Amino acid sequence: MLNPHLIAQLRRAVAENPEVSMLGNLSLDRVQISMPSAPSLPSVMVEPAWHGGMTGPREIFGRPVDDSCLSGVGALGVSVPEKSIYTVENARVVGFDSILGPTGELFAPSPTTKKNIDSLLQKNETDHQGYLIQRSDESFYVYYAARPHDKHFNLDAVYFPNLEPGNYGSFIFRQLPQILSVPDIDRFQAIIVPDRTPWTSAALKMMGFENTPVFSLREVSGDTFRSISLFSDFDAEGTLTPATMGRMRRLATPEGRACTEPSKRHIYVSRLLSSLARPDYRPLKNEMDIEAFFSERGFEIVYPETLTFSEQIHLFHGASKIVGPSGSGMLNAVFSEPGTKIVDMESFHVCVRQHAKIYSSSEKAYSFLFGELEKGDRHSMIVSPWTAPMHLVREAYDWIMD
Repeated sequence: MLNPHLIAQLRRAVAENPEVSMLGNLSLDRVQISMPSAPSLPSVMVEPAWHGGMTGPREIFGRPVDDSCLSGVGALGVSVPEKSIYTVENARVVGFDSILGPTGELFAPSPTTKKNIDSLLQKNETDHQGYLIQRSDESFYVYYAARPHDKHFNLDAVYFPNLEPGNYGSFIFRQLPQILSVPDIDRFQAIIVPDRTPWTSAALKMMGFENTPVFSLREVSGDTFRSISLFSDFDAEGTLTPATMGRMRRLATPEGRACTEPSKRHIYVSRLLSSLARPDYRPLKNEMDIEAFFSERGFEIVYPETLTFSEQIHLFHGASKIVGPSGSGMLNAVFSEPGTKIVDMESFHVCVRQHAKIYSSSEKAYSFLFGELEKGDRHSMIVSPWTAPMHLVREAYDWIMD
């Protein structure tokens, strides 16, 4: 598994020597990608294609620092392709969302073909897939971390990819829908995940995988399994289909494994702990004032990172009003009832449309509040300290309580 820093080093090393096999003390493998004109591997459909609509925000308080934040946010049509699961024999995991077949077939996570290789190259240039793709004349090669002599596991495994391992929000809309959709779980003797997080482990246990070994990518990158089953891309930029939402809600209802009774809790989802743990990533400078404002008006102040996965499901399922700065914890709103009112407070973020699709497809009445950023260029604005003006906070409170 290669992090973005190592991939940047690898790009430079490959430019000097395309057959590089070591990066510091880390051994590498290099495989030419085999690309059919169209996918030839049989698959099993787990969810049909879906076509529906997206609802826009009820209100927008303030203005985004850049109009692009609201690009594609509104009442629009949405199409989600069919979701399938592939089983590849003698396969190896090479990245956060990708596996390789025995003769170089790359699934990332859908099969790589001559028609989609250019879009995959563009995606790989972000350095977030955990491996590197390089073009050489008319051929394409994948470089990934591997043992000098790969190990073979005589196990049938299922891989649950997540392009942002360790990110709870990414788990909610990318990885959890896959875990909830696994057919015939008894036929798998192993599970592979990009990162063995507490919430992933909890979700696997809820779905009956209590006694199945769970390998992480960093432990088995490049190793061969008897077979690996992999879902086609479940990430439709945050759009959750009705079938997916049905499975999500069953986790939070009395019929589900993590049951609770709905109530009328009002919660403020704080990122205050994050501002100390990650002071260089979007600290909300006046969050203590905002916490006090909502606490005085009867809202519970909650810190999602202090709760187990099951506790977060319980908490959000019982909430009828949810307010908080944009972040992973807010995406727990998928577990709340349809019609729950939400105020999502945003700074400058490229994921506003993604958040809107998550709230819309889970049938929430949502609004956005845009704060004010400290000066900076486009890159630094993404991580910039920011403030939510209190007059906008009051307006948002009046709306959510109406």
